[in-house]
Amino acid sequence: MALTVKKNNAVIHISNVITGFERRLYNELLGIAQPDLAGTLRQFQIPVADILRIMDVDPRNVDYLRQALKAMMDTHIEFNLLGRDNNDWQFVQLFSAAGVSNGTLTWEYPEFIIKQLGRPETYTILSLLEMRQLDSKYTLALYELIKSFEKVGRTGVIEIDTLQKLMGVEYGNVKDFFKCVLQPALRELRQKTGWNVEEKKVKKGRSIVGIKFILAKPAKATPALTRSSEKQLLEVRKESATKEKDYDALALRMPTKELNIIIEKAKERVPQYVLENFAEDTPSYMVSYRIERNKLIDVYYAEHSA
Repeated sequence: MALTVKKNNAVIHISNVITGFERRLYNELLGIAQPDLAGTLRQFQIPVADILRIMDVDPRNVDYLRQALKAMMDTHIEFNLLGRDNNDWQFVQLFSAAGVSNGTLTWEYPEFIIKQLGRPETYTILSLLEMRQLDSKYTLALYELIKSFEKVGRTGVIEIDTLQKLMGVEYGNVKDFFKCVLQPALRELRQKTGWNVEEKKVKKGRSIVGIKFILAKPAKATPALTRSSEKQLLEVRKESATKEKDYDALALRMPTKELNIIIEKAKERVPQYVLENFAEDTPSYMVSYRIERNKLIDVYYAEHSA
């Protein structure tokens, strides 16, 4: 399976009218299709069981996938909001067709999207592994935006209205937008990917009219997992933008012996393609490791709650 996806910047800078799950699904399918986009192939396929596993969806819940695909088929997005790829704009569909038959998902892209996705001079490389750990649709949109400016290290001034479109919200009060959307998204981005992003407010008089972001590449994680670094790895999150299960806190409540067993098993279960491409001190490895560790924690508490 793909670890990264190349995405044209104009396709990144879109109105965020889809859910976080739908955005991740689109990126995962794009990563699968991308090697063949430059050729004549226009229809792409993957076993439904495989895409549900990638998306961490219960294999019995195929209807969830159907609803997501239908929503994306019914949605038109505003394209190239920041005008980095000239000042043209257009409303487009993300898929021209999508469906499931005999356990296989088949999908197609509109010709316009295929032409944009096939232009390497204006693309950004996104990490699918990093995006898999982001929960909020706002953080996913912000992650793609930040990555598209990685080479220059900063964005230009983005008007508040445009930034809200990119994030998929519409607040009349700028302070509410900061409090409810932008700050939580920045927090999750820093915590889960290591990106050090500083926002600079641009004012006209007393009013905030725009934002620019100053970027720093993710700091490397601590060196390879050792007994002394386990405590740091499992440190309880001080803040959480969601009310999901806090796996770090659960791990800390386990007997040390059981926790050590889970840590070793999780490392053994990291997929081979991750081991071959990423060292243990990289964010991409840590994403995959945490997914496996959290699954084992769920199993542990299911067995001990009986």
